[in-house]
Amino acid sequence: MSKIAIYGLFVGEQPYYVGQSRDVQGRFYKHLWALKKGTHENDRLQKTYNKYGDGLQFRVIEELDTPQKLTERERYWIRQLRPKCNFMLPTVENWTLDSEAKAKISEKISGERNGMWGKHPWNYGETKNTNASIRKVAEHLSKIKKGVQPEHLRGLMDEEMKKKISIAHTGKHIPEEIRHKMSESSPRKRAVRCVETGEIFASAAEAAKAVGCKSRSPISAVCKKRKCYKTCMGFHWEFYEEN
Repeated sequence: MSKIAIYGLFVGEQPYYVGQSRDVQGRFYKHLWALKKGTHENDRLQKTYNKYGDGLQFRVIEELDTPQKLTERERYWIRQLRPKCNFMLPTVENWTLDSEAKAKISEKISGERNGMWGKHPWNYGETKNTNASIRKVAEHLSKIKKGVQPEHLRGLMDEEMKKKISIAHTGKHIPEEIRHKMSESSPRKRAVRCVETGEIFASAAEAAKAVGCKSRSPISAVCKKRKCYKTCMGFHWEFYEEN
């Protein structure tokens, strides 16, 4: 039966690591396997094993009946024993890195090793104007939403210009042949047929609505025989052409 417990790795009476597990024996073998291979994720613990070998002993510190209190008791024993290889230390409500781990991370990302070394953000030197710029953009968008024409566009579209544009487009129309081609090429206007039921719908949109599909696109894709769409809502579909 698996043993739920807080365990530790010791050299003599000196604690080097404290952890928790719902299967202490299995956890111990995992530690030992990684340490012997030299691939343990905790480099401090690996260095300790490399130095002491089998002198690093595994011990059960406290057994528990249920796993609910494992983290609470692990935090307690780390605070009590202060093991050298635990780089995560408990705080009042959370965990934090110890000073050595923080120093290593700081060293890795400082100076030329930092990816942003020598680089500046796009708005470098304009920090003071940032808030003012944001306010101007917000005011501009607010005016547009309220229908207020921006100052830089006022006067550009006067009544005379509107009349000229209207006259220029008066009488223009799309030829019937072009309209017909556009209608044929539009999946919204083409009738579709359900292969299984034989039911015909005026458009892919109407078919989608009838079978409970949120979009007409899958039905149109099936009709166009696209590889990624074989069926829609469990039915096969095709464009319907009147003979």
